[in-house]
Amino acid sequence: MLTPQLRKFTDLYGKYGLGATKNLHLICQLLILGRTCSLWKLKDYVGLALDKPLVQPASHYQRLIRFFDAWQDNAGFILDVQRRTLSLLRRFRFTHLLLDGTSWKRGQQKYHYMVLSVLVGSVAIPIYWKQLGKIGASSQAERKALFTEAMKHLDLKGMTLLADREYVGQEWFKFLIDNKIEFVIRLRFGDFYQAVDEAPGKTYQQMYDQCRSHGKFCRKRIKLGGQFYFISMRPNPKGTAGDEVIIFLTRLRPVKKTVDQYIKRWR
Repeated sequence: MLTPQLRKFTDLYGKYGLGATKNLHLICQLLILGRTCSLWKLKDYVGLALDKPLVQPASHYQRLIRFFDAWQDNAGFILDVQRRTLSLLRRFRFTHLLLDGTSWKRGQQKYHYMVLSVLVGSVAIPIYWKQLGKIGASSQAERKALFTEAMKHLDLKGMTLLADREYVGQEWFKFLIDNKIEFVIRLRFGDFYQAVDEAPGKTYQQMYDQCRSHGKFCRKRIKLGGQFYFISMRPNPKGTAGDEVIIFLTRLRPVKKTVDQYIKRWR
């Protein structure tokens, strides 16, 4: 008999079969129970979710492995999961996107997944991703390609992107603006130094010194490639030695509350 929760997946039966749909529903349950995405850890919760406590965890682990072996490269299945995830999350009225990457090497194979997530409460939930097949930072072209693909299927207009220091570049910023995505992106010390000095008001170094020595929130309007932005500096709440000031670029009104949105990434 199908549970009320599993009946919500009925639109997937015809495409992928009841077995795949049941396993997808099972994994959703396991993620909640185990609070991890490690299959090795999640296997210990399968007996609880299926009410089969006598089955060995090793057998449950093989079940999970078989599911991912069968469906991990099926683009249609992955897209349907992404769409369903975003549809369910819309109920939480999220407003922020996160962009991050993870890299590793297994044997001679290099992996670098660039991952787009939504911030729901204090939890980041992936909604779209791309394997770049390399180790190291993404290029502006690769970021634009990820968002272009994602926006074919997902409505991201009006969202605010929070991203770290590697996700910079004037072409990238303009791309986000053209697609009506706001952003608060952290900068490295010295990024756009000249543009700050050329704008009226305090120099870059004066802003930095005032923020570092006196704990002042500093901001300034600058121009890059014909577009206006705000560069903001605030004391680092982590108080990390050598990184006492955190610096941001945004087009949003540069009050302290705006750049404090970035701190949500750390939570």
